[in-house]
Amino acid sequence: MHAIAISNHRILHVGPEGVTFRYRDNRENGAEKEMTLPGVAFIRRFLLHVLPHRFVRIRHYGLHHGLAKADRRQARALLGLGGELPVAAKLHLLDWLKSFLEEDPNLCPHCVRGRCAWCGNLGRSSAGGQWWRGCWACRPGHNRRLPDG
Repeated sequence: MHAIAISNHRILHVGPEGVTFRYRDNRENGAEKEMTLPGVAFIRRFLLHVLPHRFVRIRHYGLHHGLAKADRRQARALLGLGGELPVAAKLHLLDWLKSFLEEDPNLCPHCVRGRCAWCGNLGRSSAGGQWWRGCWACRPGHNRRLPDG
């Protein structure tokens, strides 16, 4: 297992009860834990990380390689882009959508007046029990009149 999915030193025990290995739990700030999986489940997870024949991980080559920071700076300098990457603007989703959509993404697509919401599974309704996007007054099975104006 050559640095593809799991290093050999992380595999602690292989036996009839399964494979025990060490991993880091990102949900608990990288706490190191152990997990035992049945052999078939371990192999399935391992094979999810194996690339098909003739595919390569591009992040390990060229300017994407971890040790190529100096090369990236030099390439940016040769292109006249400066030494550091520009700081990306932090936009909220609705602000980003408003920047290129013609209509307000908050407006209900049915009545074009109400504030849009995603309603959960509506069961047996005209929406067929699927998710519904629209204002509360326009949702299927709701017979309240829309306000005038």
